[in-house]
Amino acid sequence: GRVARARAAVLRDVLQGTAELRFAAKANRTPAVLEALRPALDGLDVTSLGELQAGLQAGYPAGSIGLSGPAKDVALLARAVEVGATVAVGSVTEGRRLASIAPGVRVLLRINPRERIHAFRTTTAGGAGPFGIPEEEAAEALGVLTEAGLRPVGLHVHRGSQCTSVSALERHVVSVLALAEQLAAQGLGLDCVNLGGGLGVARGDMPVLAAHSLGRRTARLLRAFGQTHPSAGFVLEPGRWIAGPAGVLLLRVIDRRAVRGTQFAVLDGGMDAFLFAVDAFRSGPVYPVTNLSRPGAPTEEVTLVGPACTSMDRICTVVLPRPEEGDLVCIGQAGAYAAGASLTGFLGRRSPPTVVL
Repeated sequence: GRVARARAAVLRDVLQGTAELRFAAKANRTPAVLEALRPALDGLDVTSLGELQAGLQAGYPAGSIGLSGPAKDVALLARAVEVGATVAVGSVTEGRRLASIAPGVRVLLRINPRERIHAFRTTTAGGAGPFGIPEEEAAEALGVLTEAGLRPVGLHVHRGSQCTSVSALERHVVSVLALAEQLAAQGLGLDCVNLGGGLGVARGDMPVLAAHSLGRRTARLLRAFGQTHPSAGFVLEPGRWIAGPAGVLLLRVIDRRAVRGTQFAVLDGGMDAFLFAVDAFRSGPVYPVTNLSRPGAPTEEVTLVGPACTSMDRICTVVLPRPEEGDLVCIGQAGAYAAGASLTGFLGRRSPPTVVL
C-alpha cells in the first residue's frame, strides 16, 4: 500500500494541481488495494459492475468514479446512474440505451482518435476496435446523442497502455486537447477532458518513464488550454504505473526436472496467478524474477513453468540462482494485471490470495 500511494503522490505532485488523478481499477480491483490507495487519489475509472461496486465499498464517492469500457448493459448503466457515477459513452447505440434509462444525464463521449501512436505497446485507439466513437464520426454522434436526450459535458480518450515515452504521451495530450477544441466548437461541453491512462512500467531494456518531465509538460499544456477554456477540468487515469511496481507474486518450486537438455522448475502458480507474465500472453520483456530462498547459489538457465496441464503455462526462461524444490521464487511488478486478470477457473485451481501491507 505504501509504495502504491507514494507513486500516486509523485504524479499528483508533478501535475501541479492541473488534473485530477484517478486509478484505473481494472489494473487491480482488490478491495483492500482500492481502500489503501483512496487517500492518494481523486477517484476511480471502472469498466464493470464488479469494479463499480468494489470502488463504492472502498469508500470512493460515486461522483469521483467514471465508467468506461466497451460493454455496458442496461443493468450496469442503470446502476451507474443510480449512484451518480459518470458514464463515458462509447457508441451511439450505447448512448441511446442510456438515454432510455436516464434522459438528461450528463455524459462524456469516449472517442477513438484517428492517429495511432505506436509507443503505446497495447493500443485501443487509432484503428478498428470497439473502444469509442471514431473521431471522424464524433461531431455527428454528438448531435445524435444530444437529440436523444443526453447531456455531453466532455470527452474521454484512452489510447492504450505501456507507454514509457514522454514525447509520445505529450503528443497524446496535444491531440486530445485539439479534439476537445474541435468538438467544443460543435457544442460539446468541456467540464471534463479525460486523458485516459497508459503510463508504462519499464521491463528489460524498455526506457523508464520520466514522470517529472511528463508532469511538467502536461501541466504546461493544460494550463494553456485552460486560459482559453477556464471552465475545463482534466483527468488522468493510470493503473499499472501506480500499482504494478507495488506488488510481487510469490511462487513455490514444486519440482525440478531436466528434460532433453532443458532445466525446468515447476511452480505452484503460472497462468492461473499471473497470466500476462506467461510467455504466450506477455507483451514485451520478461518480468523481473528472483530466487528468494537461495540468492547466493550458482546461477543456471532455467525454464519456469506453472502447474496447468498445457504447454502454454510456460512463464519464462531466465538465468537464476539454481532453484531447488521448496524454494520461493518472486516475480516482480505483479501489483497490476496479475491475479485479477488470470485464469483462476482453469482446472478448478484456487484463486491466489492477495495480501496488502
